[in-house]
Amino acid sequence: MGSIKAVTNHRLNTLGKLALLTGLLLLFVSISLEAEQVRGKVEHTLIIDESYSDTSISIGLRELCQIRVESTEFLQGIVVQVESPQAALQFRESFLLSVYSNASPPPRKDFSNYSANKIHSDSFPSAQRTFVDIPLRDKGKWERSTLNSSVVTVHPRPTDYPLLLSIDPIMKGIPSNVSRSRFKITLKPVLIDKGALLLEVPKEVDRDDIQIHIDGNIQERNSKRFILSTGVHKLTIESDLYLTYSKSIGIERAQTTKLEAVLEPKQSTIRFEAPEDAVVFFNGEQIEVGSGTQLQTAPGEHVVLVRIGDYSVSKKIDIKGGKNYKVSLFFDILVNDN
Repeated sequence: MGSIKAVTNHRLNTLGKLALLTGLLLLFVSISLEAEQVRGKVEHTLIIDESYSDTSISIGLRELCQIRVESTEFLQGIVVQVESPQAALQFRESFLLSVYSNASPPPRKDFSNYSANKIHSDSFPSAQRTFVDIPLRDKGKWERSTLNSSVVTVHPRPTDYPLLLSIDPIMKGIPSNVSRSRFKITLKPVLIDKGALLLEVPKEVDRDDIQIHIDGNIQERNSKRFILSTGVHKLTIESDLYLTYSKSIGIERAQTTKLEAVLEPKQSTIRFEAPEDAVVFFNGEQIEVGSGTQLQTAPGEHVVLVRIGDYSVSKKIDIKGGKNYKVSLFFDILVNDN
């Protein structure tokens, strides 16, 4: 009986320890997600702009670098590459690489005390190059930049930028020449496989009069910018007033392709009705007017003049493309009572 009781007490003690460890672990996780105090001056800035180019700076120990993102339209995430100097490689795993988000107040050069959320912290270097992957979009679609790269578990949203990055020693006795080491930080944007089409049409064209199709799919006619997958796409613009416009367009990754579509108006038809003895001029040229007489003309402003005997009258008419017009020519008879 005594042995059974001892075993039972041992199991209870074990379960108690497990519960305590679980509680401590949960407490650690909850604390790690809370804001921490980050001290130091922001002496360096890395920016990802619309060019989506790699950018690099050199940073020393206990210096802060801010990472800013000015354009996220085609950005899937970023990769932070840290290149360690030879002197630091002699002290492997002796430095701490940390990345923070939601810095408050917003980083500036004349300030040295921030509150921020730590999203990554790990000892390094174990190799000359260290990689930290920071997804911006769905983590499930992220592919590691290298086999040994670290992927942050809580990836920041665009509103969580700028990020703060720091490198700090985690052991004593580091020689002064190593303490003065500079680490090369390179920011590499990872892009989605899409680009943009910026479509311009002539100012005189009312977009309500046209239909825009891309790869056979109708688009919002008032839109000027379309996000498309990379590759070749077919653009078609249809209208009752203009000839059909069709063009193949190549879209490159993270690039904006500009296109000015030239729309040619359709010819319009004009039918005239006039007395038999009337002489009719259209834009200064005499035309024959009879039963069913009609002509085709380009859109725009035109002048019609009709003459009967010694009397004549003229009028300007504004012709729209692709429409049919009837022009009736007659004189009014005015009767005055004296």
